Amino acid sequence: MHEIVWILGQVSQKDQKFSTKVRLLNGTKMFHSLLKLNYNHGKMLFPLLLMIKSLAKNSLTLQVLVKDGIVYTLEKTFVCVGYSPHIKLRILLECFKHFTVSKLCCTKFVRIGLVNLLMRMFERWERFDGPNRLKISSYCLNTLQHICVISKSQATIFIEFFIFVRARVFCHFHGYTESGRKAIKANGGLQLLHRFCTNCPEDKPYDCLLSRVCGILNQCLEKKELPVPEMSPVRFVLPEPKVRITNSVESESDADSQMNSVASLGRLCSDIGSCDDDDDDDDDESEDNSCKPRRKQINNRPDENEESKFFADVTSSQRSEEDLVAYKSFFREFGSLQVQLTASAGTAPEASNESSGDSPGNLIPKSSKMKTNLAEGPGKTVENGSNKSGQAGVVDGLKTFENMSPHVSEQHAYCTVASTVKSVITFLKVAYPDLVGGCGLGKAAPLNGKDRKVCRSKLLTCVDRGLHPGTLMQETCYDFDQVAVSFSVQSGVGAPQRLLCNRDEKRVGKRSSESKQLQFESRFESGNLRKAVQIGSSEYDLILTPDVNGISRHQWFYFEVSNMESNVPYTFNIINCEKANSQFNFGMQPILFSVKEAQLGRAGWVRTGTDICYYRNCYRRPGKEKNYYTTSFTVTFQHSYDVCYLAYHFPYTYSQLMANIWRWSRKLQSSSIYFRAESLCDTLNGNQNPLLTITAPDSKSNPIQKRKIIFLSSRVHPGESNASWVMHGTLEALIGNSIYANSLRDDYVFKVVPMLNIEGVVNGCNRHGLTNEDLNRRWSDPHPVLHPVIFHTKGLMEYCTRVIRNPPQVFVDYHGHSRRKNVFLFGCSQSGSWSAADRAKTDDPVQYLMLPHLMQKTCSAFALPLCSFKVERSKESTARVAVWRQLGVSRSYTMESSFCGCDQGALAGFHLDTEHLKEIGRDFCQALSMMKEAGEGWTVDKSEMESCCPLKCILKAARKPQKCIQDKQAKQHIMGIP
Repeated sequence: MHEIVWILGQVSQKDQKFSTKVRLLNGTKMFHSLLKLNYNHGKMLFPLLLMIKSLAKNSLTLQVLVKDGIVYTLEKTFVCVGYSPHIKLRILLECFKHFTVSKLCCTKFVRIGLVNLLMRMFERWERFDGPNRLKISSYCLNTLQHICVISKSQATIFIEFFIFVRARVFCHFHGYTESGRKAIKANGGLQLLHRFCTNCPEDKPYDCLLSRVCGILNQCLEKKELPVPEMSPVRFVLPEPKVRITNSVESESDADSQMNSVASLGRLCSDIGSCDDDDDDDDDESEDNSCKPRRKQINNRPDENEESKFFADVTSSQRSEEDLVAYKSFFREFGSLQVQLTASAGTAPEASNESSGDSPGNLIPKSSKMKTNLAEGPGKTVENGSNKSGQAGVVDGLKTFENMSPHVSEQHAYCTVASTVKSVITFLKVAYPDLVGGCGLGKAAPLNGKDRKVCRSKLLTCVDRGLHPGTLMQETCYDFDQVAVSFSVQSGVGAPQRLLCNRDEKRVGKRSSESKQLQFESRFESGNLRKAVQIGSSEYDLILTPDVNGISRHQWFYFEVSNMESNVPYTFNIINCEKANSQFNFGMQPILFSVKEAQLGRAGWVRTGTDICYYRNCYRRPGKEKNYYTTSFTVTFQHSYDVCYLAYHFPYTYSQLMANIWRWSRKLQSSSIYFRAESLCDTLNGNQNPLLTITAPDSKSNPIQKRKIIFLSSRVHPGESNASWVMHGTLEALIGNSIYANSLRDDYVFKVVPMLNIEGVVNGCNRHGLTNEDLNRRWSDPHPVLHPVIFHTKGLMEYCTRVIRNPPQVFVDYHGHSRRKNVFLFGCSQSGSWSAADRAKTDDPVQYLMLPHLMQKTCSAFALPLCSFKVERSKESTARVAVWRQLGVSRSYTMESSFCGCDQGALAGFHLDTEHLKEIGRDFCQALSMMKEAGEGWTVDKSEMESCCPLKCILKAARKPQKCIQDKQAKQHIMGIP
């Protein structure tokens, strides 16, 4: 028996499916029984703990063991092993780390007094030597962190899960959210942990321990509320929809699904850097499923009935073809509806999986007018210039440009456009950076080198402030809630519209006579700053505004600061961030625009900030037993009494988009370009949503009716301004005179919706719009009133697919990514789908792999190993998956661009500037051109598969191999190509 157990112990460490095999053989409880019999057996204990650790990593076997009472066995094992720092203790504590992912297990740990044993264990950390000190301390802190951070909502879910299984344990769940923290406090945990902070060695390996200790302290301290109301001060009264909204899939955002997992805390808790060599640090907010709650992973493979019902709901949400015919006016370059239908019947292009069998002649209804806010066909055509000039740009039905002279300056044009924008609050001004173009300086700024000592100091300062509240000065410098209301009252409802402008140049060099404090302002388009509180002579706590009608989604910031002294380091602490980690911990810097520098001929955004750190603080998030995070950075301004702007990323406003459309339509002179800008629909607040059509003019040798269609969209998440800069580069390339641009216009008709969430962009939101929901979770069944832009953008593609039988050749939705570097694509594959019905179909990797591989060749910032082609159930209502599934578009992608920079290629170690982002858009157009030239005979160059992810060189030096961030399924797709 002894030899068999030792062999199984070694096998369990090598075989990744060990726990699954044990569960299928019904052997889980047997290993628990062996541990109960041999917990004090010196030779048998070690291999048994190895096997128990492997079983604890699997959610299903973990539940079986917890129900079987393994917590009591672990307690006896702990007492028997003692506090001596040897490998058995380390493996046992690692088991604790995995078991405490279970909420029920955490409750039992508290009830039987294991918290006291863990605290006494950690108290001896200085007595441990060698690598055991770090490992034992880390696992001990992991366990304590799991015990004290589980939210009430998760506890409730877990109780419901076990309500019919173990009714007798319910009494122990009551109030257990606080019981873990109370147990830590009762056992002298606060004093012990604070003493560790004071005596923590300066060596880098201890950074992670210090980060975890500070996190536990902030969780256990008395919760502080932010000095602002929970609800956003920006409110919008939504219209009453006539039809109830139905959600066929989860609407929970990816970031929330990660935040709700206790397991993810171990992976994402790094406030200073990568915490644990054994932790999986792949914290992709958009695609990674490993950090989601275990309760969701249990039902990852639904049964056939559930899957059939799911797809039945999706099919029932399709619109009638008579309704879709109303979109014919947006395709008038193809001719009349009869011509479009005749062309579709004659050419018979590749049809969608969802195409109807109705004949084209039966699709012309007697009356087809949707009662929505869809733009009612072609309006008055406004050409900015005479036809004699040969202008190609046509602006159709965009009211913003109707009374605008073609001879005004670009700055005056921007102010005119900005003055017509409808916002929820009243704007005070036009931001100076947006007025002058809003571009970066075009220089490749190196990534920030993080100072560990500074980060340590900020973590300890945060803990000290939590332990000793009231020691700081608290003087409010800016309160958006008050100034926005008072300014709105002064402006008056129904007051005549005034022309917004900017007077920053006149303010430069003038000191405020009222105060020596910094002065702040955010009442301009895309601005976001709710409150500024001075807590030191040159230190300020900043609070961001939630999305409209919401209480959360804090990441995007954009505000003005003035009245500063030169060469004085000012520290800004944004104290209500929500994500568990940020690229601010990995080299990213915020950006700054100086009006004084612009006057000196150096206009442009620059990366700025030193002493940058991102860490958990002691402020409680409303409605959750979780804490906010702080983004802290220091800025030293070059000029006294300058007017400067600070932002999370390069802003790109709705007014900037409209001004650029006006500029492009005015300046296009080439007879080889067909460019039309028109209003697709009105947003909820009455702003016009532009739709751009770009192709070559119709000709007998190259009729438009024979061209395929490509759809592009961007900015569904308003805080992802980098997506707009990439789209800007794409549009400039498509209307340019390059060889590949001419080729693309000859072969394709481009339909572009450059800004899907206009209201979110205008009002400075980060992820949502006016409805306080993620519009990228509404593509499966968008509501015509609440989600008009999504509804009509999808309607355009449905019209192409089901009416004129010319489905989109490519669909790409541009996004920004806050937790990864580089640029990459997410696509869809049958073999990578959650659905058994999808996986049973034949996959064609060439269809979805071609464009990513061509992007790898054209774009230096593109990272092919980061591309993924999984289709998860939670993503069914995203644009990428909905267009792929419901419209049969095999080349349906999400293109992600980093907010930070690159760690591979020619730009490795540098931030992405606006010029780089526009270059990515141009590179994408070149890849599209190469895709057409490659044709159907294209094959993957499998030699490229040998190149690993950007972390390859780092992982080689690691003592224990980590999981590569390269998507395994992507590699399998490449191997499957003949």
